[in-house]
Amino acid sequence: EDGQYDRHIRRLSNIFCKRMTCFCKEISKNLSSIKVIGNSRAQYCLLEFPPNLKQEELIRKAEINGVKVYSTMQFWQEKADCPPNTLFMGLCKIKVEDIPDCVTRLKNAWAEVLYY
Repeated sequence: EDGQYDRHIRRLSNIFCKRMTCFCKEISKNLSSIKVIGNSRAQYCLLEFPPNLKQEELIRKAEINGVKVYSTMQFWQEKADCPPNTLFMGLCKIKVEDIPDCVTRLKNAWAEVLYY
């Protein structure tokens, strides 16, 4: 009734947008061959890689470097239509100040398979 919930939602929305903006900036600066596809709420994004890169290898390499990314296969209703060169990444738990380190870890993880 007093608008606290609306203020909370707006505050979260602003935080998510800052995270997405920072993440996209860092990706374009460090991993330009990756396309970031965000959702309207900026809570997660899809990372689209050049063709011929496989999810399993990218996920394994990221995890070794301390970053959790997920297969998009679990979200596709028609599994055959799921692009094998796309990963899911949640941004809700990453602090804005930690995003540059996160992207640096991804860059190190995928250096062998990506061409910047």
